[in-house]
Amino acid sequence: MRDTFLAEVKKTKAKFIYNTLIASARRVEVADGVITFVFGMRPSTLQGQFEAQRASLEEIAASIAGRPMRIATLDEKDGAPGPGGSGSGPRANASAGDQDKLKAAVMAEPAVQAMLDVFPAEIKDVEEM
Repeated sequence: MRDTFLAEVKKTKAKFIYNTLIASARRVEVADGVITFVFGMRPSTLQGQFEAQRASLEEIAASIAGRPMRIATLDEKDGAPGPGGSGSGPRANASAGDQDKLKAAVMAEPAVQAMLDVFPAEIKDVEEM
């Protein structure tokens, strides 16, 4: 369901909407009629854009599931992280080798790649928060 939903959103929504809103989620979880997008740090402007897209995302999800589906969001910093959220990822106090691994992990994130597609930039330093 999750992958089908994401593929349909990518196909039917504008590239900007998919790359900035959907791909920026750290996780997308599906359970009990709810699709939850879990975000790390999300600017308030993106939150407003996500809210504007909520109804159409719920329509897409309902058409795939064949029943009403609700779209929910969770910010890891404000709420309890979902499964695999706490204790995962590189250490905050990273050595030089760990810093390289952290940067590589960040660069492998689809949300980071999506943002770099929209806003060309060079990432010089990464720190875990």
